[in-house]
Amino acid sequence: MTRVGLLSDTHGTLNGSLWRLFDGVDLILHAGDWGDYGPARELAMIAPVEGIRGNVDALHPSFPDVLMVDVGGLRVHLRHRVDIDLGAMGRIAAHTGADMVLFGHTHRPFLRRVGPTVFVNPGSTSRSRGGPNSAGMLVVDEGEMIVTVRNLELADFPVLARWSQPLPQQAVALPLRRVARAPADILSPPSRVTGVGPALTSRGGMEDTTVRFKDRREAGAWLADELIGYSGLPDVVLLALPRGGVPVAYEIARKLRAPLDVFTVRKLGMPGHEELAIGAIASGGIRVLNEPLVDALGVSPATIEEISERERRELERRERVYRGDRPEPDVRHRTVIVVDDGLATGASMHAAVHALRTHSPARVVVAVPVAAPDALHDLGAEVSDVICAIQPEPFFAVGMWYDEFPQVTDDEVRDLLQRAAEELSGR
Repeated sequence: MTRVGLLSDTHGTLNGSLWRLFDGVDLILHAGDWGDYGPARELAMIAPVEGIRGNVDALHPSFPDVLMVDVGGLRVHLRHRVDIDLGAMGRIAAHTGADMVLFGHTHRPFLRRVGPTVFVNPGSTSRSRGGPNSAGMLVVDEGEMIVTVRNLELADFPVLARWSQPLPQQAVALPLRRVARAPADILSPPSRVTGVGPALTSRGGMEDTTVRFKDRREAGAWLADELIGYSGLPDVVLLALPRGGVPVAYEIARKLRAPLDVFTVRKLGMPGHEELAIGAIASGGIRVLNEPLVDALGVSPATIEEISERERRELERRERVYRGDRPEPDVRHRTVIVVDDGLATGASMHAAVHALRTHSPARVVVAVPVAAPDALHDLGAEVSDVICAIQPEPFFAVGMWYDEFPQVTDDEVRDLLQRAAEELSGR
C-alpha cells in the first residue's frame, strides 16, 4: 500500500494536525503557494516532499511550475491553477495523460472525475475560504485508488469528499518515482478560476460530505462527457423527464448531437407529503407503485386511484404543452437515454422505463447526476446501463446536491426543446 499526503496553499504556516494525518505517509505532494520555505522544511521531516510554485512563490527557483510524479504506477500531475470548467479540465486531462491532477489556489476543496482523470484540490491547511481547513490523502492499494479530502479542524479528520476507482492496468506495485519536471508552457495558461467547487457549509444542520453540482447545466455537462461514446450514433435518442430533467438532457443533446424530446411521467405523492413518492404514472397508462411503502403508510386503493386520476390529467396537459402537434418519438429498435436531474425513490424513472419497454427499444440507458444508492441499485437490473455521478448517503433529497435548484417552468422546457431541435438541424 502507498499513502500520499496532498496539500496546497499553506502560505507559510503548517496546520499542526498534519503531523497526525500524514503520519506514516510515503510521500507528500504540495500544489503551490508555500509562502516561504518553512513548510517545505517541516514537511520533509515527515516524508519526502515534491511540489510546485504557486502565484505567491515567484522567487522560489527550487520549485517548478508544473510537475508529473509517478505514485505506485499512477501519473499525478501538479499545477497550481485549474479553471473549474469541464472543457478546460478535459483538455488538461488529454494533454497530460494524468490519472490524477492535484491543484490549489482557490482555498476550497474540490474532488471530481473528468473522463479518466481525477481532479483534486485539497483546500488550504490554514486559510480556508467558506469551510474548514483541509488536506487530502491518496491511497493506492490492492487494485484501487482512493482519494479523500479531510477536515483538519476535528480530531478524527472527517471526510469532506471521497473518490475511489480501480487502478489503471499499468499501475501495479510500481515504486514511487518522479516522471518529469515539465516546462511551464506545457499547456495553455489557465483562465480565470470561477470558484465553483463543493460547498461545505451546512444545510439543515447536516455537513455535506460529497461534491455538489452548481446547477442542472453543469450536471448535464458532466453526464455528456460520460456518454460521449454514444456521440454520432444514428439510433440514439434522448428523452428527458420533465421538468427538471430537461436542462440536464439539453446539455447532453448538444454534446452528443442527438435528438431530444420529453417522456412525461408524474410522481404519485403521498397526501400531505407530496414530495414522498409512493409511485408514478407514465404515458400509455403505465402505473408503478412502491408496494412496501404503500403498505407501510396504509394508503387505501381509493386514495391511490384519486391521486392517479389527478396526476393523469396533469400528465396529459403537459404532453400537450410540451409537444403540441408533434408525434411521440419512435423508439422502436433505438438506443434510448433517459435523463432526469436525480433519483430519490426512483419511482418516476421506474415508470418511464416500464412504459418505454412496451415500445421495444434496442437499449435503455438511464443517466442521472445524483441518486440514492438504493434507488440506483433497484434500477440497474431493469436497464442496459446506468450512468450516475454521485450516490450520497444519507441522501435526503435531490435538491440537496445542487447549489442552485430552481423550479423549471413549462416555458423553459419548451424553449430548450426548440433550441435543441434547431441546433441539431443546423439552423
